[in-house]
Formats: sequence, structure tokens, C-alpha cells
Amino acid sequence: MRPNYITASPSRVGPFLFGGFLEPEVALWRAVIARAIKDAKGELESCYWTPKAQRRAIQDAQNWFLRADFGFEAICYAAELVPEDVRARVIEKITFCPLPDARRAA
Repeated sequence: MRPNYITASPSRVGPFLFGGFLEPEVALWRAVIARAIKDAKGELESCYWTPKAQRRAIQDAQNWFLRADFGFEAICYAAELVPEDVRARVIEKITFCPLPDARRAA
């Protein structure tokens, strides 16, 4: 049975983020945002990060959502999303994410 993507959950990550069929370019930009959300939550792809590099990558991703940045807004518009809505939803998810202990990076 084929899944009904029109009624997909709003929390679904991937090309059908927030439901509905998407043009490939829109799906690509939503995947960029989804990857940034994972990075901001500390779900980094590589196991080769040092604790110091992990901390920096997580902070960079979190700051990307927190700053009023033209690049962030441009990517949201390319993804056909409202930047303020994305920012609000992400901030409530990453506010209490712990960062790796940088002292172990020495």
C-alpha cells in the first residue's frame, strides 16, 4: 500500500517535511533545514568529531537558527517555509540540548 504523503505528520523529516508532494528543489532545501536541525540537536553524522569540534558544530547550527540571518531566511523561502515559524519550532526543540564537554578535547 502506497503511503499518503499529503497527510504526512508535520514532524516527518525528509523530502516530504511538513506533508505534501514537493518539487525536487524545495525538497532539497527542506533536507538542508532538516540536517541543520539534527546538527543543532547534536545528532552529528560523523563519529570522527573531537568533543571540541562537536561543540563548535552544534553551536554553529544552533546559532544559524537563532540569528536573524539572510541566508537562513533565503533557505526557508526556497524551502517554501516561513522563517519565523521554522525558527520558533526549532528553538523549542534545541533550547535544552546539552553540548559535549569541551574540556575532554584537550
